[in-house]
Amino acid sequence: MEYIRNALSFFLNGYLLKSEMRCFLVVRHKKGRLKNVAAIVQCPPNTPNIKVGRNELMRISYAIAPFSLILALICAQPSLAQPGGTLKDTLKPFTTDGCSVWIDGPPKAPYLWRHCCVAHDIAYWQGGSQQLRVQADKDLQACIAKLAGDGMANYMYFFVSTGGSPLWLTPYRWGYGWSYLDAGKPRGYKLLTAEEQAQVAALMPKAEETIAEDAKNHPASSTTLLFK
Repeated sequence: MEYIRNALSFFLNGYLLKSEMRCFLVVRHKKGRLKNVAAIVQCPPNTPNIKVGRNELMRISYAIAPFSLILALICAQPSLAQPGGTLKDTLKPFTTDGCSVWIDGPPKAPYLWRHCCVAHDIAYWQGGSQQLRVQADKDLQACIAKLAGDGMANYMYFFVSTGGSPLWLTPYRWGYGWSYLDAGKPRGYKLLTAEEQAQVAALMPKAEETIAEDAKNHPASSTTLLFK
């Protein structure tokens, strides 16, 4: 932890002050919750404190983000290590949250197109080649278009095609059923091996049960074309 603290201090000192003063960042909070988005850069005696606002904090976050990503990847690698120095990945059971960070339907039919997103999730869970991902995104677009028109379909297609990359550390990335790292590097686009295909086949019956249960718990309740 001391190493991480020193590294973060280096980033903050060099970025915030750009001087020889050694200062550190303190975020004001109250009872464990962030009180505001401002911060105070505490400096040695006889030097003025510098108030940092929202925009500056955003810039600090961007500066630290690459370091945080590298640290996360380094910490994740040991979890994939197997006895004998080999690396082996295991497919996790299928899960779905519908349309993730977007709505599953309009207010009058809140789950109208959720099944489109669940079908999209089953493809993203398995992962595979880039061509398979492109097809999955187009299938989602076509499914949404039938229910809500081209406007909503194109909107959702844009965000899944840009935000679903296998390189993003998100729970809905392409191939999210597998670990982010494969043989010590991002899994990315990868054709499933025979062993991986066997894992998919073994978990598919349970995945189908999950899909059926999700449909029962989130009925579409309408097939009306909206937004056209």
